[in-house]
Amino acid sequence: MKKYLVFIENSEGELDWISPFIKYESKKGAEFYFYLDRLGRDYEEKSCILEKYGFDSSNLINGDEIFDPFDIFIYKVVNKLSYIYSGRSKLSRIFPTDKKRNDFFHFLLRPYFFLKNPNQSNEKEVFDVIFRDYNIKSSLALSYYLNINKKANVIVYPHAVGIQPKNENRVPPFKIKCDLWLENTKRSLYAKEVYEKELFVSGPPALSDAIDNPLFDSESKNVLILTRNWMEQYGYNFEDALVLFDKLLENLSHLGFKALIKHHPRDESLERWRDIQSKYDHIEEFKGSLSDFDTSLRVCLTLFSTAGIYVLAKGVPVIDFSPYKKLSEFNVTLPFHFASKDTEVVTHELPSLGIYKQEQNLEEIVNIVSDGLKLAHMSASQQKILYSNFPSRANEVISSKLKEIHNH
Repeated sequence: MKKYLVFIENSEGELDWISPFIKYESKKGAEFYFYLDRLGRDYEEKSCILEKYGFDSSNLINGDEIFDPFDIFIYKVVNKLSYIYSGRSKLSRIFPTDKKRNDFFHFLLRPYFFLKNPNQSNEKEVFDVIFRDYNIKSSLALSYYLNINKKANVIVYPHAVGIQPKNENRVPPFKIKCDLWLENTKRSLYAKEVYEKELFVSGPPALSDAIDNPLFDSESKNVLILTRNWMEQYGYNFEDALVLFDKLLENLSHLGFKALIKHHPRDESLERWRDIQSKYDHIEEFKGSLSDFDTSLRVCLTLFSTAGIYVLAKGVPVIDFSPYKKLSEFNVTLPFHFASKDTEVVTHELPSLGIYKQEQNLEEIVNIVSDGLKLAHMSASQQKILYSNFPSRANEVISSKLKEIHNH
């Protein structure tokens, strides 16, 4: 029986991506253990997160029982320093060779992290495969497990379900031990130069069974709205987004539609969104995983996010309503965005390919949402483009690829 370690850095997005594959492989007898590093404040909260995804918390590794208090204290200090300086000082993105990205503070302490042994032995230590996401940050726990599992296959998997294009404003990843670098689509060229031999386009596991389980219903009264944590690099003004969100909820209420709202799990401005929600009575907040979402929908309205792919894969049309600025009004480099071909307005890969529709005009959004026939046409068109870019049977091909590399 193969044993897998799934290392989650700090986002539920990583669990969203990999959880369908875990469930698929578990049915064949594979055994999975989880280490949630900075996701969840304590063991109890981490257990609740894991159980929300349908996994047994008994397979959750408790770092407090493995590492001594001093190690944990040092690691928390390093993470705090990294957070303080991240995006505010060039020091936080220094790497001594060839402009490869790494976190300065973690880099200095990497030897300490890698050589440090745990305080006590733990039966959840030896693994055949270690999954880690493509943020590839240093970690006390991950360094330890890589050190004692030198023969384990290391698989790097995407943080989310979207496209990771090569972009001159985004520094490429640095080289680490990696047997397989999984990608969502052949358009994801972010890591190709560094991991050309290891790169394998599998597609997102969530798409494996999605097309066989449609959710789109042009007569449904349910509208899914995806908000997100705001960053200036995302190309729109946060206050404008709040105003548009408010007006959308007001119009949906007048039309008799129910708004199902999914907020970004790491959003530090949730109270701003929820203050607006509280004015309306046709709201339901969804806190689960979109990979398990099974409610019929009329349409999905999203601020900049790849998460709409989860429901688009099941036929639900997606409209990006981000109130983007014109590029001439924007002074920060955009690692995920660029100017549209026809206008100066900022866009990103998903609308530019036709996978999402991009629309900022409130009246036009309301007209589209009200028109079931137009939504049906959007559904067919967007889903066709999605599956022409994203492989649809990731679970099977990842499983087959793992057998291949394990037998070498």
